[in-house]
Amino acid sequence: MLSRVFCRTGYDICYKYCFERYLVVIVAVVEKTVVVVVVVVIVVVIAVVEVVVVGVVVVVVVEVVVVVVEVVVVVVVVVVVVVVAVVVIVVVAVVVVVVVAVVVVVVVAVVVVVVVVAAAATLDVVVDFRVGGKGGYLW
Repeated sequence: MLSRVFCRTGYDICYKYCFERYLVVIVAVVEKTVVVVVVVVIVVVIAVVEVVVVGVVVVVVVEVVVVVVEVVVVVVVVVVVVVVAVVVIVVVAVVVVVVVAVVVVVVVAVVVVVVVVAAAATLDVVVDFRVGGKGGYLW
């Protein structure tokens, strides 16, 4: 209001106060523009940070899932290999035990047969000698 009065009454005073008035308006516009620009920059930065953070979180989650899947696959493979190895070891052990048992039985049977045959032959010769069989006694 004061600037209006001075602007109407004298040129010098009018110029001074009118310029100040316009300067105040310009400063206010610049301030508001700066505030708007700062707010827009903050919003854009927050949006970019959110996108980056969400992207990083998604990447981290994907990496964690991949690592978990890899660990599960490794554990499953190790378990399968161990189970197969145990089964193979047990089967081989059973086969070896059976083969050894069969060999032992065959060897024992052969030894028994040989001993029985040898004993029978010896008894036959002794019996022959005693009874006067083919070999006979010398008298």
